[in-house]
Amino acid sequence: MTMTVDQQVHDKSAALSKAFGKRLGVSGATLSDWLGRAGRAVPKSVRREARALIEAEAMLAHPKLRRQVDPKKLDRAYRVSSSWLGGVDRGERRTDRVLGLIAVNVVNLGLLAAGITAFAMWRGLI
Repeated sequence: MTMTVDQQVHDKSAALSKAFGKRLGVSGATLSDWLGRAGRAVPKSVRREARALIEAEAMLAHPKLRRQVDPKKLDRAYRVSSSWLGGVDRGERRTDRVLGLIAVNVVNLGLLAAGITAFAMWRGLI
């Protein structure tokens, strides 16, 4: 039974790593590499579940800790992570990022124009 759990954990970790790389455009050889590079682009709950898979992989390397790995918890972690991935659209994320950047620049330019106008009025130039 432990062999199947080992294989399941490694398969799920590899599948998530590959899927996250495709969906988010983040490179990495392992799930922990991916998680470190993705950072705050991933919700906290999904990061927590992905860390559970990473910890399970580490625990499987030790004979005494191997017994503490809970397959049901790992299934839940995989389901939560993969279901979040289903809703991720790389193009939409890019568009949102660009629109956010444009909005910040428009607000900054508006504040700059207001400041210049206020200065000109104060100095009596307008």
